[in-house]
Amino acid sequence: MKPNLECPTAGDAIDQSALYLARGDEVSPARPYLTGDVLSGLMLPGPDGETRERVVIILQHPCSMRSDGVHLTWRILAAEVCEHTPFKPSQWSGNYHFMPLPGLFGSESNSVSHAADFDNLHLLSPADVENAERVANLSQYGVNLLMQRYAHYSTRIVVPTFQLQQVTEPFFEEADLNQDWCEEIAGFPDDYVNPQEYQQAIDSASVEYMDWIREKIDSKRRRQDLLKDAQSRSTIRQEMRRALRARRSNATSK
Repeated sequence: MKPNLECPTAGDAIDQSALYLARGDEVSPARPYLTGDVLSGLMLPGPDGETRERVVIILQHPCSMRSDGVHLTWRILAAEVCEHTPFKPSQWSGNYHFMPLPGLFGSESNSVSHAADFDNLHLLSPADVENAERVANLSQYGVNLLMQRYAHYSTRIVVPTFQLQQVTEPFFEEADLNQDWCEEIAGFPDDYVNPQEYQQAIDSASVEYMDWIREKIDSKRRRQDLLKDAQSRSTIRQEMRRALRARRSNATSK
């Protein structure tokens, strides 16, 4: 049977909560930028040549977003997010040049929702990404749906999300670990008077995390490689807890 473009449903209704990991104030600045992050407040040109404030969603795969695991590459692919009439569950199987984003900014009217438009793409600089306001992170399922729809838009092939899950799971796990590491070491924005100092602390913690996750545990494998094996992920997470405890102990003894 030919697979269809999928829709997040709860009964007969759209399950908005299944799409998002965090929205609004829930978004953690300690989380690395990923596919499915929604950014607002960017001044970008459009197809009519007009430069104005726009909202976009990152399409680029995390592995191609960073040359060294930490710093963003010089261009990041994103799609513009626009207002759109709400999509009914039956409409998700078509309209393939859109990624519906119901509830992106909280409650919505019956006539206005939001969607990413793959016909309107943007190439962002690292400064564009880092100076924008990150208003949402898609959940892992949300990222899978985004990738499914963009792949279908580009190739007319429908890849089931359970197959995409096998590809996205390792980098999502790595992002979760990165966020936990940075929040443990750098703390939270309210701990700082100067936002720039907080960002510097996050950047420093991210570099430290990448050094740890990429450290070789034997002659052939790095911890990062083991994240590809679902059976090994809990072991890596436990190792990280031990590393952070040792770090705290060393800091206390100095």
